[in-house]
Amino acid sequence: MKYVLVDRYLELVPGEHATAVKNVPLGEDYHAAPCLEPAYPPSLLMETMAQAAGMLIAVTFDFQRKTVFAKIE
Repeated sequence: MKYVLVDRYLELVPGEHATAVKNVPLGEDYHAAPCLEPAYPPSLLMETMAQAAGMLIAVTFDFQRKTVFAKIE
């Protein structure tokens, strides 16, 4: 993975759930968008959640399988 967006995992329960943290500093470039409030881009939010879900799957299967998220509806 080239960009790891999850900063830390608070809890990983194999086959059940993951609790992860992503720190979003105000000085990052993606906050320069012309909107009223600084916001984390939805595309990066989805990627962050996908990375957390991928780690949950990896832990569930003892890192014996690779995961690919191909579509989000």
